[in-house]
Amino acid sequence: MDPITFKADLLKRIQETDDRSLLQQVKALLDVHAGGRWEGLPDAVKASILEGYAQSERNEGRAHEDVIERQRMAGS
Repeated sequence: MDPITFKADLLKRIQETDDRSLLQQVKALLDVHAGGRWEGLPDAVKASILEGYAQSERNEGRAHEDVIERQRMAGS
């Protein structure tokens, strides 16, 4: 996939999601990369970020709203 098509697909997918945790991960990754801090992160932190992203891609994990609702129910 060429870079223009890749970016267009990525933007479309970001615009279509309401998954707050996924959006936060994307933002954090972009912030780290933009600041040039990615290279300075420990390998374990990089691996953790990439694994979180991979889990989101595989639809593993829970939506933020689901987690909040479970906590509310547990507190009742």
